[in-house]
Amino acid sequence: MIRALLVDDDVGPLEAIREVFEIHGFQVIVSNNGKSGLNEALQSLPDLVLTDWEMPQLDGVSLCRALRGNPRFGGVPLILISGKSPPPDGHLWDVFFKKPVDIRALEEVIRRLKRRRTD
Repeated sequence: MIRALLVDDDVGPLEAIREVFEIHGFQVIVSNNGKSGLNEALQSLPDLVLTDWEMPQLDGVSLCRALRGNPRFGGVPLILISGKSPPPDGHLWDVFFKKPVDIRALEEVIRRLKRRRTD
């Protein structure tokens, strides 16, 4: 089963995104801030990480930077979401979604990931 780590301090959008991943057969791990998200990622080694940008304790860009700096996460897709325009450090994540997240576009990313894993 493919594991997705979802990191966001805003429960509403997080639950909607969680449902999408679960519908597509992912095992979902949820964290409500960047610091606990980083700890969870290091412990569970997810197959995908989706994180909000602005969160307490550790923001999503810093989380992406920490994961990209760790060789165990070299091939792990990172998705950043935000209500703002994307920050300039775009090389740190693979996909950016502006909130509210376009569910169909997210589903397409999920399908591509699943195809990549079966190839």
